[in-house]
Amino acid sequence: MYLVIVESPSKAKTINKYLGKNYVVVSSYGHVRGIPSRKGAVECDKNFFIHYEIQQKSLKHINNILLYARKAEKIYLATDPDREGEAISWHISQIIISDTKEIFDKILRITFQEITKLAITKAILNPRNIDENLVYAQQTRQALDYLVGFGISPLLWVKLPGTVSAGRVQSPALRLICEREEERRKFIIEDYWTINANFNYKIPETSSSSTESFNSILIEFNNQEVTRILEEKEANLILKEVNKCQFFVSNIDYKITRKNPSPPFTTSTMIQYASNYLGFTSKKTAKIAQELYEGIEIKGERTGLITYMRTDSVHISSEAAFAALKLIEDQYGKDYAMNSPRKFSNKKNSQEAHEAIRPTRLDLLPNSLKEYLNDDQYQLYNAIWRRLVASQMQPAVLNSTIIIINAISSDRQKINNDSIAKFKTVGTIIDFPGYYIVMHDKNNEDQQNLPNIKLNDIVLPIDILIKKHQTKPPARYNEASLVKKMEDIGIGRPSTYSSIINILLDRRYASLDNKKRFIPDIKGEGLNAMLTSFFDRYFSYDFTANLEHKLDLIAKGENNYLNLLDEFWMNFSKDLESVSTISRNEIVSVIEKNLFNVLFMDNGKLCPKCSQDLHLKVTKFGWFIGCSGYPECDYSKNIEMTKNKENSEDNNNHNVILLKNISTSSDDVVQYPKYLSNYHQTNQPVYLQRGPYGLYIRVGEMKDKRGKNIAIPKNINLNDIDSDLACELASLPKKLGKIDNLDVIINYGKFGPYILYNKKYYSINESALKDEKYFWRISLEKAKEIISKKITSKNVYKKY
Repeated sequence: MYLVIVESPSKAKTINKYLGKNYVVVSSYGHVRGIPSRKGAVECDKNFFIHYEIQQKSLKHINNILLYARKAEKIYLATDPDREGEAISWHISQIIISDTKEIFDKILRITFQEITKLAITKAILNPRNIDENLVYAQQTRQALDYLVGFGISPLLWVKLPGTVSAGRVQSPALRLICEREEERRKFIIEDYWTINANFNYKIPETSSSSTESFNSILIEFNNQEVTRILEEKEANLILKEVNKCQFFVSNIDYKITRKNPSPPFTTSTMIQYASNYLGFTSKKTAKIAQELYEGIEIKGERTGLITYMRTDSVHISSEAAFAALKLIEDQYGKDYAMNSPRKFSNKKNSQEAHEAIRPTRLDLLPNSLKEYLNDDQYQLYNAIWRRLVASQMQPAVLNSTIIIINAISSDRQKINNDSIAKFKTVGTIIDFPGYYIVMHDKNNEDQQNLPNIKLNDIVLPIDILIKKHQTKPPARYNEASLVKKMEDIGIGRPSTYSSIINILLDRRYASLDNKKRFIPDIKGEGLNAMLTSFFDRYFSYDFTANLEHKLDLIAKGENNYLNLLDEFWMNFSKDLESVSTISRNEIVSVIEKNLFNVLFMDNGKLCPKCSQDLHLKVTKFGWFIGCSGYPECDYSKNIEMTKNKENSEDNNNHNVILLKNISTSSDDVVQYPKYLSNYHQTNQPVYLQRGPYGLYIRVGEMKDKRGKNIAIPKNINLNDIDSDLACELASLPKKLGKIDNLDVIINYGKFGPYILYNKKYYSINESALKDEKYFWRISLEKAKEIISKKITSKNVYKKY
């Protein structure tokens, strides 16, 4: 018996279809060992020895692997073809070796870029040893993340309550968001005006009513170039002069351009495309791509549809390129196919051995798979397929026409070419669509079509108007632009983009506005201010990018991991020790200075009650503005970042990071805990309490061991929480009744509302709550319906 070990159960199912009866394919369900979150897990004084521990959730999977490993003639480690996959294979091998030492020579490593029968068979025939350099690179990254996180995070808990952690890469990503917001705050909106004309061109040799119109913009006045007119009065004077003029065509310029297609997707460009054109989050994109890679059931057979989806390479195999050329000839004609495969250059430090993300089989056209894919899977597969095919197609040929219209006064002769003003018109037509026929995105939109106009032809103005504009601040990052920026400056890697974004949102350092763009939270702004003030070197973009480069060199065997760790820790440990001696008040004072415009921009720094100075106060229950005259003056103001309802560059409201003034005097400050009622079942008091992660329901006094805390579901408006609603939340977990003599329990957890039945969890989706505002009010019959619909769903998992 031969044993094949992969990370994912879906991947195991697909590979199992391709191998014979002599093979058993099992899953590790991801990472099996990790660095525990405790002091001393990485021993810096012992060559950075790492004390790994098997994760609790992995124990049953490890036991299953060992059960087969003891009997196997050969063991093939078939985890993903990247550093993380290599590290998982190494950990599994170490566990197997420690369990059965004599089978060391039986452990082999195999990799493949796609899950197809040909790729799996080829990998089995070409095994190798575990690449220790890749493992060292991954372990070094883990050790660095541990040293940074475990070094700074405990410091934050003491010095900056309410902040959960800092991360080696997540914190530079947060810095990008905060710096962009600061740019927006400093941006000064300015008005400017342009003059736009709509001209009519009378078509010769036709009826007098046959005309074509086109738009132009003023580019010159009195021999001076015009881009923006800064005064409305000046714009009106120009308009007055131009309205006296006659207009004729003074120049026509034709320009042929060839536009080449983009390379096939990398992880970064796939995330960007899915965000901009499909509206997917990075997390959703990663999940769907994983499903397509691991295999979809098609005509009774699981088939891997795309190559490995965590890659920074734009390279594709020659087989894939020639297959694309053949498909293009067959589907679109020889004129659309390149004469030979087009090759794209990778960025520095990209992994040449990997391929770009592409379909495993180009003959699996998107439309032919529509019945087997859900809508999201279809959209992403369609984009991946089209991007690959387009990459091997001929360029689009565009014919651009630039027309210059001269304006002369009625009493002058046009032959003198003594013009008062010039207008410019640009139009583009597609001479040959090339790759546009499969990948014509929003960036390829055609400009206006122009009439067949000739030099010196007269044109008539339909209207000439002044248009007012305003300068716009730099746009906030959305997921696509943030990932692009991170990639451009060299921080993060294909396997980490999605997780970095999720951490920033989950820990509430940033949130998304109604256009899905990042706004830093006050805690995020504060954390960034502290890190850039006291640990700037370690969270600068250059330092982070340089570390990533050094990790790449370790992966190639060109750098020593111990030298890197030693150099980093020698400096970092000294700075940690230095900052630990600084008091919380000093640190908060630095943050207050950095965030002065955020904290005091609206109402000033003087207390409205006693005119003494206001200061930022940071506690584990929240951040607020308090009077320096406390306790004599008890004025305070709770603060939180709020999102302006419009939140749009379109409405010119760029300065939307505001402090929410929950109270303006001590009389109406919300005091926490706020008593709401007594819980009828136990007669314990029920409070609305504020914690480091926001408001929650507390049943019982804070020191009462019988008490409990209840999270407030995200869809509940805090203003709606009264004594009745609080008591309903306090009843959770709630028994709805029994099915087959087994309890049906409803509750709220980390991933939202769920039903617990027969030791299995069933998530409650929004679609199931159409008739009920609150999930805990659903009937037993409704619960039965949810359970029956999801009995075979991935949303069900056993409780161990």
